[in-house]
Amino acid sequence: MFKIRFASGSAGKTRKLGEALGAELRKGFPKSRRGIIIRLKGNLGSGKTTFIQGIARGLGLRHRIVSPTFLLMRVYPFTKQGRSKKLLHIDAYRIATKKDAAILENKKFFENPLHIIVVEWPERIPALVRGPAIQINFLHGARENERSIIIQTKP
Repeated sequence: MFKIRFASGSAGKTRKLGEALGAELRKGFPKSRRGIIIRLKGNLGSGKTTFIQGIARGLGLRHRIVSPTFLLMRVYPFTKQGRSKKLLHIDAYRIATKKDAAILENKKFFENPLHIIVVEWPERIPALVRGPAIQINFLHGARENERSIIIQTKP
């Protein structure tokens, strides 16, 4: 397991950290039979969507990235080395029951090795996002824009 903590004092710095992760993912996908799952945990307004905007930029996407709170998921296609890939941004905040999560139970989203699946509020859909993942925790700091961002791998 790998774990590292970063301090951010602004939305711009949080976005830059996400961009660095996206750039690393663009360099090379780990060999996997399933998609890369990135679980983002933190309170409302802690920087999760801002971080995803950075990931998208690092992957080379130029789409406007907005939270899919009312849609549950947005899909952003991109190409790497001539292969079509997808960034899936899931916001599970509004999921309260298993019935609510039924739309996401199409495991093809999670099993496709060409997908990067970034999930806000993963604790609301634990059965769908279990297994190996990158987990990122966002903690509010003492000042308004201050954040502690902890990135770790989870087996």
